[in-house]
Amino acid sequence: MTKTIQRLLVAFTACLMIAAWCSTAAFAETQFSKTARGDALITFHQLKADIFPAEHSITATDTISLGGQGKRTLRFTLNRNLKLESLTAGKRELKYTSADTDDLEEHLAAYSVEIPGGVGEITLSYSGEIYDPIEEETTLAHVVGGRTSGIISEEGLYLDGGSGWYPTEKGMLAGFDFSFRAPHGFTLVTQGDLIRREGGAGSAFSYWRSDIPQDGFVLVGNKFTAKSRRVGEVTLTTYFFENDAHLADRFLDATEDYLRFYTDLLGEFPYNRFDIVENFFQTGYGMPGYTLLGDAVIRMVERGGYDVTGPSGIAHELMHNWWGNFVFFDADKGNWCEAITTYLTNYYWLETHSAGEALQWRKHASVKFSVNAQPGKAYPLRDFRGKENEVDGAVGYEKGAMFFHFIRRAIGDEAFFAGLRQVIAERGARFATWDDFKKAFKEQAPNELSRNVSLDEVFDQWLTRTDAPSFWIESAKNEQDAATGEWKLAADFRQTQPCWILKLAFSLKCKDGGVLAEGLLQMNDRASSFLVTGPKPYPTCTVRLDPEWHIFRRVPPVAQEPCLNMVLNEPGAVVVYPTGTDEISTELIKLAGVIQAGGRNLNIVPDTEFNRQMLQEHSVFILGGSATNRAWELAGDLIPPETFTTNQKSFSFKRRVMMAPEDSILVTFANGERPGRFISVYHGNSPAALARSRYIFFYGWDSYLFFSGGRMTGRGMLPAATNPWQAELVAAPAMNRGDDHET
Repeated sequence: MTKTIQRLLVAFTACLMIAAWCSTAAFAETQFSKTARGDALITFHQLKADIFPAEHSITATDTISLGGQGKRTLRFTLNRNLKLESLTAGKRELKYTSADTDDLEEHLAAYSVEIPGGVGEITLSYSGEIYDPIEEETTLAHVVGGRTSGIISEEGLYLDGGSGWYPTEKGMLAGFDFSFRAPHGFTLVTQGDLIRREGGAGSAFSYWRSDIPQDGFVLVGNKFTAKSRRVGEVTLTTYFFENDAHLADRFLDATEDYLRFYTDLLGEFPYNRFDIVENFFQTGYGMPGYTLLGDAVIRMVERGGYDVTGPSGIAHELMHNWWGNFVFFDADKGNWCEAITTYLTNYYWLETHSAGEALQWRKHASVKFSVNAQPGKAYPLRDFRGKENEVDGAVGYEKGAMFFHFIRRAIGDEAFFAGLRQVIAERGARFATWDDFKKAFKEQAPNELSRNVSLDEVFDQWLTRTDAPSFWIESAKNEQDAATGEWKLAADFRQTQPCWILKLAFSLKCKDGGVLAEGLLQMNDRASSFLVTGPKPYPTCTVRLDPEWHIFRRVPPVAQEPCLNMVLNEPGAVVVYPTGTDEISTELIKLAGVIQAGGRNLNIVPDTEFNRQMLQEHSVFILGGSATNRAWELAGDLIPPETFTTNQKSFSFKRRVMMAPEDSILVTFANGERPGRFISVYHGNSPAALARSRYIFFYGWDSYLFFSGGRMTGRGMLPAATNPWQAELVAAPAMNRGDDHET
């Protein structure tokens, strides 16, 4: 994928969600960003193009508006297969030369032309073939979206900002006025505002415009069935293949809900339309005014699995039309875009619709950061540029979103959303930085806030520190004071240095659910505490620190709920495959090969080489049940038999016996003898049960999962070994003081 494409396309943040959906590489590492460059000359394109899918070709004329004064040099690129037929300023032919360099993408050609003084507009005419067949790629846990540098075909059209289908220069930010002609029945979609469509003489015409500058343009096309709906001043349209057209209302209903919800929060939608476009290969891209989804992604909404109509899918891409496609960010000055987009869609929608799901999202954000951005790999939020790996996602998405959550809870909803609307009003169609958000929040925050919290200090801590807050309950007591005879409940809290500004909720609850005390604790230093006293003994109770997970934190391995990702993200973790020659072993050996190809730092060994030292020093992933993999001879004692057992053709889990040939299970336990280590097992009752085994890696955050024929049918979590944010205060016996103390 070209660097230009990576700058242009906004990516779904929820793509670590399904194997048939595009993976991290196709989504989250492709980022929309703009790099401010004052010496770029191109300011506007007035482009007319004819598309010929059967011939894989394009014929175009582009009249380009230029900035600058006097004589200057324009260096631009086009696809190498396009013939530049003329370059003129008015009626004057301009001479151009080749300007190829070593760092140029191989499908592009670079040209240089001297622009005479007084010339503010040039016209280029060009034509030729663009046809780079789709290349599918795979990685551990995912099928990566198809890759192409550009394709015009009857199967479909995809031309992105790096394809070279129009003249562009490095650092370009330009508006456009596009006129396209394609064969009748072949519908084209691009970004910006749709002005109109019309047909005639066997051709289909469409006209598009954007005065909001863009750094690249994406043109797609196919034989679509379109369905539209008007929501206020915005037209929502689905462009689906005929076989999927029946899903249009489901997508339109969800998009309408999101549009109404977010325009109430943020104000007017920046474009006059938002389209959901089906692609003929697997993508999950978002551009100004539309999103481009692979056909497998579209169909998944009725086949089970990830539902792209959810807040982490369509809503996320809709939100990017405010953040990224209207308020721009300069990647060199920090990518705040994915943080605020993720917060408002993936998270905030849940908070307003399901408190339980919102709590799980907050908790999972801390867990993902702790697993994927381990100490030594994490880096400051201000340094996040875009997502190329799981560490980037943990920093830019999870930590970034929870930073905005911290700010919102610190200044209140009214000030927070007023601040966001201020950024949109002041920086729309312009660049914004983290400092613009800080300025807006400070201006909108209540006056009394500054007496307790310095937003300058908060921004500095969250943006410049590499790690996350780390805090815990140091001690907790329920006892009678020997000197005074008073009964007291006391707890001491700690956080690591350097200390963070934290406002932590705490609660004291009895076993019957009664609340003895609760409140908010401002913790700006290393230690804090609370004390409750009274004349009578207190019952056994539990103290909890931030039980709702509103504060982002580093979660130590011993406090992690068991899951496969705890194993796969541990450097040197051991994967044990069976050495039998039966069909089940053969399938599991294939799975070991998939894991090997994933490129993770894992020690993959046959069961004949697995030893006790490996079990003692590392987490372990055992491929196969007790009848298949000899690793059970050493590890079996660490797997609780009252919870999980296997034999050749069945298994039981929590007294649930699964005997169907198509049944399989993926389960992870904490290693009770080695805190912070884990044991995962993948077992199937037959070869058919393991046929889709490579898709299990999508479910890496669950403790246990049931599958039938490779499709997930049930899931759940097992408890962590410890909880640093919860402690039991056992009732203490009364002291015999020989006085009249009432007990």
